[in-house]
Amino acid sequence: MRTRPAQSDRGLAVGERRRSRDARPEPKAFRLGERDIRIMQGLARMKLARTTMLQRLYFGDRSTASRRLAKLVALKLANVFVPHLNSENVYGLSERGRVVLLERGVDDNEIHVGRSIRRADLEHLLAINEVRVALVRGCRGSNITIDFFRSDSDLRRLAGLTPPSYLPDALVRLRSGSVTTGLVIEVDTGSEGSRYFLSRKVEPLASIAASSGDVWGLRPWRPILVTLTTGRLRRLAGVLATHGGSQIWLGTTVELLNRLGPTGLVAVTLSEAANAPTDGDLVPRHPIFVPAKVP
Repeated sequence: MRTRPAQSDRGLAVGERRRSRDARPEPKAFRLGERDIRIMQGLARMKLARTTMLQRLYFGDRSTASRRLAKLVALKLANVFVPHLNSENVYGLSERGRVVLLERGVDDNEIHVGRSIRRADLEHLLAINEVRVALVRGCRGSNITIDFFRSDSDLRRLAGLTPPSYLPDALVRLRSGSVTTGLVIEVDTGSEGSRYFLSRKVEPLASIAASSGDVWGLRPWRPILVTLTTGRLRRLAGVLATHGGSQIWLGTTVELLNRLGPTGLVAVTLSEAANAPTDGDLVPRHPIFVPAKVP
């Protein structure tokens, strides 16, 4: 007598059994391909990344990405974390994955092992990596390349025990032929107040700009504020407008960067954002790649 499948198994192919998102497949014979190594290198640079970030960088669809990432976890080459019940998985390189990359000649200074961190730090790190992914994807198929993308984790490692007083969220140099754009990126997730933004970000950069100095060796450079929402961008722009210096800052959102890339009209000056009508949309008027002669 044929029995009906349990409600939870309906829609699955014969022989399949739904696997918990936390369960790991049994390790079997598995050969690392070039894409697997690229994924591991990406995790090494980003420290932690959501499934969709890795999908956008290395895969055409989410199901393929999830299966391949599960294999790397099963082989203990990657770690997986579930920050919240309804959130995406977050992946990081494991210690074993680090050893594999070192054996393949990857510089240890380019490797960050992914470990669990507190929620506020995680959200900030993931937002920085959203910007990274948007720039990498936006430069594909264009004549722009990324000379380097150094996150605050990279800069702390470079500085050692005596970091400078100003630590940006990321330093980026974009290049097209013989011209470059240097970006000092500050990513705001709304977890810090406006006073923090002024004292720890705006004022140090204003001092460096007044002396025509470089930022961690980067010159020329321009600061850009990346927020999660246009409302937050407007608010910080208004704070900066009363303080002074909003003209040199560009502002954009993670969503605009993901959609339009570095060559599209993706940003506003914070002066424009502060003066825009509150009942209207912010209209981006500037790309973030503004060429300057290589010094």
